[in-house]
Amino acid sequence: MKTLKIIFLLTLLYVPTIVFGADFDLAGSNFQTIVQYATEIVNTLIPILEILASLVFFWGLSKFILSSSKPEEIAKGKQYMIWGVLALFIMVTYRILVGLAAGEFFAGGSDPNGVLLRTDVLTPEYSSKVGYPNK
Repeated sequence: MKTLKIIFLLTLLYVPTIVFGADFDLAGSNFQTIVQYATEIVNTLIPILEILASLVFFWGLSKFILSSSKPEEIAKGKQYMIWGVLALFIMVTYRILVGLAAGEFFAGGSDPNGVLLRTDVLTPEYSSKVGYPNK
């Protein structure tokens, strides 16, 4: 219960910084911008969730190692490790599938964060626009 209160208080403190710091105006926007906002939110949350899953795994590992004399604590540690590995597997699979889909359906492929890479920067037309000399 104490942990739940701490998480709730941290959420209350952190959410306003996200809300007031974001320029989020959906009035007059189309479906593409809404999908773009959702993609940005997911791309922000995935690394945070990966860190949390890693912490869960290492928490279970420490429970498993430090309580070697108590079988019920060993079982709890195993469960934490299993859930941590499962969460990491799901998130890494998500990144791989998004990267493959972006590379397949969008020109230029994508990087591991799911952001489309620009391929036009290598063309002479682009370098002349930004002022680089053509070679």
